[in-house]
Amino acid sequence: MRYLEKIIPYKKETDEIKISGLGDIHIGNAGVDYKALDRSIKFILDNDCYVVGMGDYIEAILPNDPRFCMSAVDKRLSYYNIIDNEIDYVIDLLKPIPKEKWIIGLTGNHEEVVRRKYYREVTESQICKRLNIPYGSYSCYVRLTFRRGRHSETLKLYANHGYGNARFPPTKLWKLIHAREGRDVDLLMMGHVHELAVYTGKMSSISSRGRPKGIERPVGAMLTGHFLRGEVEGVDQYTEKFAANPSKTGIGTFTIRPEQHKIHGAC
Repeated sequence: MRYLEKIIPYKKETDEIKISGLGDIHIGNAGVDYKALDRSIKFILDNDCYVVGMGDYIEAILPNDPRFCMSAVDKRLSYYNIIDNEIDYVIDLLKPIPKEKWIIGLTGNHEEVVRRKYYREVTESQICKRLNIPYGSYSCYVRLTFRRGRHSETLKLYANHGYGNARFPPTKLWKLIHAREGRDVDLLMMGHVHELAVYTGKMSSISSRGRPKGIERPVGAMLTGHFLRGEVEGVDQYTEKFAANPSKTGIGTFTIRPEQHKIHGAC
């Protein structure tokens, strides 16, 4: 767990700030949707988005792993020193995103396998360090401080790579709802389940000072998407073993107007 702060400057009262989740890329797998990945990175750059790295940047599946299948190894990468090759490849893909636009980089369960089985930490010491972005561990709270001159607005973000197996959209969304319980945050982002969904709404309460009155604040929650196609001709994927349903590849994005206290989402 990490507790961090990100200062996000803006110039005008009406400015919009975009925050995208980018993860579950699985570089090293032959099923990576590179077209969707290229489109997503272009969208981030063209729209000046801030980015939360959601983990599972690399596939990191070696022959002694029960999920391993030689046909699922991406032929564009040499299999010798495969972990290093995957790290180098994903860094080359992500380094066009300016370092100041990264909010955090989480680790994922695929990187965690390398740490547990091979005693090698790759997310903090390799990917985040080389991209010069803050490391957020597996889950992280971030205080987002939007600053315009002396004026500032604050939103609280909770980001978690995600956990467990979920096959259907309702059970995937349940994990997002479960993570929301007990957390007083404005934005929640979760990956891992290979689903793309964005929800925005409001939380209601009562004023704590002055005349009692109803108050509302915007909230947003997101399953941040992925780039791994589960069914590819000539590729024997581990996702096929439990008949994983195909799902949309790509990213989701929050659009925030700090001074209007508005949050919109799109994917």
